[in-house]
Amino acid sequence: MRSSRKAFTVIELVVVTVIIGILAAIAIAKFAGAKEGAYVAAMESDLRNFAIYEQNYAADHNSAYFSGNGVAEGFRATPDVTVLATAVVGPPAAWSAIATHAKSATTCSIGTGTGGGVTCP
Repeated sequence: MRSSRKAFTVIELVVVTVIIGILAAIAIAKFAGAKEGAYVAAMESDLRNFAIYEQNYAADHNSAYFSGNGVAEGFRATPDVTVLATAVVGPPAAWSAIATHAKSATTCSIGTGTGGGVTCP
């Protein structure tokens, strides 16, 4: 005669708990990487926009560039992103800028010598 089982054994519960824990650890690691990618994307986007502000400023101010965060020139960075530029009086006039995010250790940069590209090591 077979006895009917109405409950799970402790071993079965432990195995299911371990599997759920492993899946959760994998998911958390993936989300952490995605978050860092979003921070870097925000910095890259702000630096590209900042480059446009620098070029427009230079067109209006006899090829001179501005230093600082660009707020006086109308630039607004994404929240938690800080962009700081350094202008070099020429000849030839040049500029470079770095972007940092309050929640990331990565720093991105752009400038006249980079060919318009953003670099984020």
